[in-house]
Amino acid sequence: MNITKQQIKTIHVLIHRIGMSDEDYRAMLMDNFGVSSCKQLRSNQAKQLIQTLYKLSGQKPKKRFDELNHRPSYFASPAQLRKIEAMWANVSYKKTARERRRALNAFIKRITGVSDLLWLQANDVHKVIKAIQTMEKRHETKN
Repeated sequence: MNITKQQIKTIHVLIHRIGMSDEDYRAMLMDNFGVSSCKQLRSNQAKQLIQTLYKLSGQKPKKRFDELNHRPSYFASPAQLRKIEAMWANVSYKKTARERRRALNAFIKRITGVSDLLWLQANDVHKVIKAIQTMEKRHETKN
């Protein structure tokens, strides 16, 4: 999978924060990945580069949904939301993140009545996880 627009943006923001010169940045790309532009990276290579840049910047990388850490406990936790997204990515046939998110939201609505992953209640998390696990088992038996 090719690098995403969000990964490109994150790389450039981190390079700016670090104060890395363009020359050093290009040398880093060439030395580590054999490319002259981050747009030539694969998604997993971009992830490696981002992790390296976070280390150089002295900042901890943000995890998805961390901005939801302080909401009421009756909502699903950020860790639960990440788990559900990761499990869904393994069973979904959708090609893009946007399509996968739409399909996941429709799935969650069918299971719990809630129309968006972000509004999933903590007491409904187990229903969603169990349903996805059932899908995974069906997927395994097909292959």
